[in-house]
Amino acid sequence: MPDTSIRTLRQWIAWTAERLEAAGVYCGHGTDNAWSEAEFLVLRALQLPLDLADAERDQLLPADQK
Repeated sequence: MPDTSIRTLRQWIAWTAERLEAAGVYCGHGTDNAWSEAEFLVLRALQLPLDLADAERDQLLPADQK
């Protein structure tokens, strides 16, 4: 379970990337690293565009998106 201090989209992506790396997940079907894979998974799960502006990744996420 993620740390409750995770509040932004960027933090969720970072947490997910750490978990993927810790699990030894192989990235090679569209992405080649844990960060890109995490970014794809988190953005898709929240139904956000993959080309979301960088500044938007630091906004606080509403409780229903967490």
